Amino acid sequence: MNSMSKHLKKFFDLFPSYDLPKEKEDELIEKIAQNVSKLDMDLPAILIGHVLIPTGSILAQTVLVPVAPMLELIGIRGYDYLAIINNRRAVKRLMDRIEELRTAKEKT
Repeated sequence: MNSMSKHLKKFFDLFPSYDLPKEKEDELIEKIAQNVSKLDMDLPAILIGHVLIPTGSILAQTVLVPVAPMLELIGIRGYDYLAIINNRRAVKRLMDRIEELRTAKEKT
């Protein structure tokens, strides 16, 4: 490996991975869905979520990448949320879970 490759590898190793372990992703999706449901924000979240499915990776790269380190400084796991928004499958699962909780709440 030449010198330039080593320097580039070091540079890109500074940034966290956008991949979350399955358990962490499940935990984060459940936490977000429960909080959205508790605050009765399910309809706005579903609307925003359906916009995020096709545009999430663009939003994650342009808005959240610069903001995530600042969130980390105040104790919010910004890179974890970035990983969720960057992953279409995870956003879809989150929307499905919010809809499940909304349906369950309406039945009671």
